Amino acid sequence: MFFVYGVSMTIAKKEAAKKCSLYEGVQPKRRELSPAEYQAKLDEMTKAKFETMKPQKLSHSLSTPSLCAQYIELAKKTGPMPRPACSLSQTYRQG
Repeated sequence: MFFVYGVSMTIAKKEAAKKCSLYEGVQPKRRELSPAEYQAKLDEMTKAKFETMKPQKLSHSLSTPSLCAQYIELAKKTGPMPRPACSLSQTYRQG
C-alpha cells in the first residue's frame, strides 16, 4: 500500500476551528467576538497551524507508486502549494 503525505490547508483550518473561541477575555470582562473578528482570528490561527504542522496522510491507500505520482500532480494543480520546507511525498507501508 502506498500513501501520500503532506500538509493541507483544509486540515489546518479544521484543527484551528476546534481551538478558536467565539469569546475573548476572562469571565468578568468576557465578550463575544463579531463574525468578522472571529473570521480574522480563525484565519490567523489557520495560517499559524499550517506553517507548523507535521506532514499527515492525505490520500487513501493507493496500489502503485504511479498512482501516488498522479495524486501528487493533481494536488499541486488544484490546491495551494505546501510550504517550501515540506513537499508531498509517497510512502510504502506494509499491511
